[in-house]
Amino acid sequence: IFYSEVSDQFELTDDELTFVEYSLLVGDSICRGFSEYGIVPAEYVAARGSLGSRSFFDYEFDFRGKENRTYEQVLAAAKPRYVFLSMGMNDVNMVYENTYCENYRKIIQTTLDSSGADVFVAAITPVCSNFCDNSIIDSFNDTMRNFIRNEFPERVHFFDFGQYLKNDQNKLRTCLHSGDGVHLGPYCYRIALWEMHRALME
Repeated sequence: IFYSEVSDQFELTDDELTFVEYSLLVGDSICRGFSEYGIVPAEYVAARGSLGSRSFFDYEFDFRGKENRTYEQVLAAAKPRYVFLSMGMNDVNMVYENTYCENYRKIIQTTLDSSGADVFVAAITPVCSNFCDNSIIDSFNDTMRNFIRNEFPERVHFFDFGQYLKNDQNKLRTCLHSGDGVHLGPYCYRIALWEMHRALME
């Protein structure tokens, strides 16, 4: 699939979107865009702006009408069939790839231990700013992909919708960011839902 133009043609049908009702999307400000743009109802999203894998358990979430819930409490309230984890933008300039994976290990294992959900780890999305070179993001994603394949052969999956957001210079296409070259515009979240749905079907 190549999402070549910004348009409405890639919207999922209501039947295809039912997987969201059994899902929990967890992560940073990139993840929070799902609810901020109204792409996914807020009741299925637990996200904090500056969160990273290295600081994940320092954060609590306002979730489904209750404040300051721990991640384990969010999982207990949501009872998800699928958990989509999306973070890393706040890690790439702070830690090395292997440390990133080890920090993520704790999050994945907590999800597996505290729920019956399958876990889908999203790749870090590309940028078109001086925030970080995309070759570094690619290295983090490659390391995470291999880490999941080797360490979590069951119930954990890696998916990369960010690859469809790039131009031929390996950068986030300028028409797809929200203004700062890092955060995503609303169309990107439609692509993300398509790729989530496709990952569930594999």
